[in-house]
Amino acid sequence: MVSVDKREGHTISHYPFSRLAKAYLEKEGVDISKVSDDDLQLAIERVKATLTKKNRELWSFDAEAKSYALAKILVALLGDFYVKKQFAKGEANRAFNYLMSEKEEIFDEIASQFFDYEKKGGSYSISFIDYLNNAPNSENFHLINQELRKGKVYLHKSNMAALISEKLYNNIINTQLKKSDFPKKFVEASKQLQVFRRFEEEISGPVELSAFPPCMRKIYLDLQTKPNVPHNARFVFATFLANIKMDIDQAVKLFSKQENFSEQKTRYHLEHAYGTRTGRKYAVPSCSKIQSYGLCYKNESCKWASPITYYKNMLRRRRWKT
Repeated sequence: MVSVDKREGHTISHYPFSRLAKAYLEKEGVDISKVSDDDLQLAIERVKATLTKKNRELWSFDAEAKSYALAKILVALLGDFYVKKQFAKGEANRAFNYLMSEKEEIFDEIASQFFDYEKKGGSYSISFIDYLNNAPNSENFHLINQELRKGKVYLHKSNMAALISEKLYNNIINTQLKKSDFPKKFVEASKQLQVFRRFEEEISGPVELSAFPPCMRKIYLDLQTKPNVPHNARFVFATFLANIKMDIDQAVKLFSKQENFSEQKTRYHLEHAYGTRTGRKYAVPSCSKIQSYGLCYKNESCKWASPITYYKNMLRRRRWKT
């Protein structure tokens, strides 16, 4: 394995789409015709975790670089736009979350790989053409709502991170590959992704309180009966509502019995969780994270590693019975 320093390892593992990650794979001499079954399986696991919105731990820089490159190939070979879209969205969200907490030097390095920008203080400026081609499709990112001077759009870090992740999303979506250019086992491996074809669709339809995991049911009941539910509980619940696609007006009402309730502030925070302001929806924290918050009320029905997976599986069971 090619040796890298700590900073390079961090960049490769967190941003496997980066130039540094690509250079690492080239130095490693990764040969498509010699890719191991284990490497392909890891790529499948990456796609699986992304499509099911599973919060996974960061792998080694080698595993992150290889699994991303191979996963991108497998998704393209499958030729299923739904799977490609969900994978692209998941990888873009992951990149956005890492970028938002990234050191300035590394953030700027990644940004330079996507845009020709100028920086002054904490503000980034890019051409309005680049902006229009990559801005997320939400009202908050409409050009009329941006600072525009002399053909340049001026952005803070969060909006720059959103543009980077949107460009990454488009890069994955636009990847087109021919099956004939790859070994047969790549095509066979890509077929394993079909099982996730309609996983997301299972969450469509009306929200069902009876399918809520115990932790979310407890927070829901507390919001209706207690005047001061802690901030971390409200935040976790907001991310859950966003990911089960509850109507945002309905979600606002669930917080209305809080002593310090403000419809304007509640809607503002929910819009962040739903991604309507930033273009990036917040992921629901994992069960281990919720446990660390002191919000876990696990019972015998809890067999999954995240509240959203619990909800989807309980929905599936109920719909099979009807």
